[in-house]
Amino acid sequence: RQALSIVQRDTRDQLMIMIAQAWGLNERFQSYASDWKTQCTVFAEGDQPEKGMLPKRRKRAIEKVWRAYGGDATRLRDLVRCSLVFETVEQLKAAIDEILEDPAVDILRVKNRFASTYDAKESCGYRDIQLNAVVTAPNFGAAEIALGLHEHVCEIQLHLKPMYELKNDEGHKRYVKFRNERAE
Repeated sequence: RQALSIVQRDTRDQLMIMIAQAWGLNERFQSYASDWKTQCTVFAEGDQPEKGMLPKRRKRAIEKVWRAYGGDATRLRDLVRCSLVFETVEQLKAAIDEILEDPAVDILRVKNRFASTYDAKESCGYRDIQLNAVVTAPNFGAAEIALGLHEHVCEIQLHLKPMYELKNDEGHKRYVKFRNERAE
């Protein structure tokens, strides 16, 4: 595994570089997400997005960098992301195993919000598993490596269907209000 190199830059410059990387990487990452959905045929019927997700909006990325990370844009890990939805915990676990074995990505971190030690107040009661990953360097050409796409951290969100269904428009509006009140 290749070590990631982080160069200190002005917050605005770093964020703009990361947003450009996100747009350069997103289509490839969504292709991997589509492969995971296909390989793990146990996903909840009809709950997978028809199209891949777009990168996080610039306005929200700026808010998050300043509210949650004190201006450190390098801590932003979800500009590029995907959501996978499952009927059962067993299906979710099988998908994690599949993703961990995929040579296209290296998993850097697992955030298990189902764990009994996780403080549900942090997410307003919402539970899921988030994997932070980088797409491995052999999947890129020299120009893409020069742009740092192989170092851009992405997020894989794994949801159980009943919890995911709470993320409807009203549920998300309540979460945004909660997040804004906490200045995150």
